[in-house]
Amino acid sequence: MRVSDFLLIHGNGVSDPARITAMVQQTRALSSFHPMPIVFNEDDHFDFDKPNNNFTAAVRAGASWGYFDFRMKDEKFADGYQSVPVDWGINSPRKKAFFAKLREITGGLE
Repeated sequence: MRVSDFLLIHGNGVSDPARITAMVQQTRALSSFHPMPIVFNEDDHFDFDKPNNNFTAAVRAGASWGYFDFRMKDEKFADGYQSVPVDWGINSPRKKAFFAKLREITGGLE
C-alpha cells in the first residue's frame, strides 16, 4: 500500500452497507495508508431503491464504487453489463435504478 497510487477493494459478498463504511475506515487507519483513491471496483449488491446501500455507503465514506452488473441466470439480454454479449443500453430495471441513484447523488441533469 505504501507504494500504491490507489487501492482496489471488493464489495462482493458484503451485504451490510455498514461493512462497506468500515472497510474504508479500516483501510485509512492502516499505518501504510497515505492519501489516495479507494475504489470498490466490484460489488454485486444493488438495493438502489433504499436510502442506504453499498453504493451510497462507499460514496459517503469518500470512496469510489464500481457497478458490477452481471446477467443472472434466466435474466433477459438487456440485463447486465458484464455478461457477453452486452446490451449497453440503460433499459433494465437494475440499470435504470443505478443511474437514477447516480443522478440523485451527483445532482445530474435529466
